[in-house]
Amino acid sequence: MNATLAHSSVTESRRMLPVTVQRAVIAGVLCILAFAANAIFRSSPALADGYAEIFQYVAVLLSGAFSYLPFLLAEVLLYAAITGVCIYLVIEIFFILTREAKLARVFRMLANFAVAAALLWFVFVMSYGFAYHCSPLSEKLELSPEPTAVETLYETTSWLMREATALSVTVPRDVSGSMTFGTFDAIADTIASGYHTLSSEYAIYRSTYAPVKRVSSWRAMSSFGITGIYIPFTAESAVNPDNTVPALPFTMAHEMAHRLMIAPEDEANFSAFLACRANSDRRVRYSGYFMAYRYCINALYAADPALAISVMEQASPQMNHDLDELNALIQKYESPVKDIGTAVNNGYLKANSQPSGVRSYGEVVDLLIALYTKENPAA
Repeated sequence: MNATLAHSSVTESRRMLPVTVQRAVIAGVLCILAFAANAIFRSSPALADGYAEIFQYVAVLLSGAFSYLPFLLAEVLLYAAITGVCIYLVIEIFFILTREAKLARVFRMLANFAVAAALLWFVFVMSYGFAYHCSPLSEKLELSPEPTAVETLYETTSWLMREATALSVTVPRDVSGSMTFGTFDAIADTIASGYHTLSSEYAIYRSTYAPVKRVSSWRAMSSFGITGIYIPFTAESAVNPDNTVPALPFTMAHEMAHRLMIAPEDEANFSAFLACRANSDRRVRYSGYFMAYRYCINALYAADPALAISVMEQASPQMNHDLDELNALIQKYESPVKDIGTAVNNGYLKANSQPSGVRSYGEVVDLLIALYTKENPAA
């Protein structure tokens, strides 16, 4: 009887072997293609730029088509995929425990997962990962970010403070002093106009702009410290609604920048600032200056706390209220779970040629200084 079972197991293993090998080969080929494509784009920023111009049209078509859905398609697909994987695992584990050829079944299951992972990696590289290797945004905007003295950082921060302070007293607020802006969709509908204005001067911003979408599972995103995400598989820009009103328009503009194939976080932040500044709605303009000021004041405080405090003392009470509100929200979610989210994001960015990892968000300061220097040559 044991000999019969052993023979049956060997027969079943041999039957599954060709399929397992075939899928392992497919996974290997996809990995090689993804690695090769990534290497080619990394070695030729001009090629990445040309491909980005073409792929923008794909992103426009996808985001435009899915914008008619009242929900975030990527979120639905994610839950469907998780459910499917769980069902598949239960079935496979049941067969592994109750049928013959256990080891062969394990290898076949691993080969299936390898194909899925390799396919996702390849599609990611071709739909968005390449954008990390495009030529710097500073070249396209004719800016020259260079190491600068603390005095220049101080002047840039002071400029942003003055602009933000002037706007902070004009935006609508409730009885507690918090800024108001209507619903999430009302805010989202205002963001595109800034990019349309920029597009007349800079080709990189020429496109059509479907509004960002609200994430339903925002509690999980907040726990991991995620304010927004661009999903290249559906070309949807998703934003966490659990944010303060002064920060929300800037975050929306940031995620829309990713859909324009502006992948580095500092460049997406800078594009968000430019788009907010170019917007006709003073609430959106305030968001841009407010968030840019926040990045610069943090950098200035790290370089010279006394200078930073002197700038902070000149900010309006309304602006300081907004800063306190945002900092309180950030502190609310400080936890080991958020640390995990930060670590994952840090690893993702470093894996995509962003050596500074999550610190790259703050490197927008260099671009803001370059902009201030260009617009104020006598400063």
